[in-house]
Amino acid sequence: MVKVFSEEALKIFCEYHWPGNFRELENVIETLVNVYEKDLISSEHIPSEIIKSTILRRDGKIKIPGFLEKVMQEAEKEAVLKALSYSKNNKVKAAQLLGIHRSHLYYIMKKHNLRRRDV
Repeated sequence: MVKVFSEEALKIFCEYHWPGNFRELENVIETLVNVYEKDLISSEHIPSEIIKSTILRRDGKIKIPGFLEKVMQEAEKEAVLKALSYSKNNKVKAAQLLGIHRSHLYYIMKKHNLRRRDV
């Protein structure tokens, strides 16, 4: 039986970074071909971790739950920006508002590449 992949499925395969290289790609395709009886394999058949990674890479926005680290980083950046705005860019006051030491505020600002003009 000949299997065909939908355009969306092929697009996902092309956009995924394949950390396991060819062997991972081979295993995924082999599983899809052997498990699903239909002739057409679509994006709904592709493992969710591959789809999540691909969608996140496409537009850089969080649209799928499960990316806790990314969500936490965005929340941290937003909290620092709000604290700096509220304190009129006074780093000591912003750090106090956030309940962190001033040096940690500088660390977070550097990590997120935040500058005075960002506030």
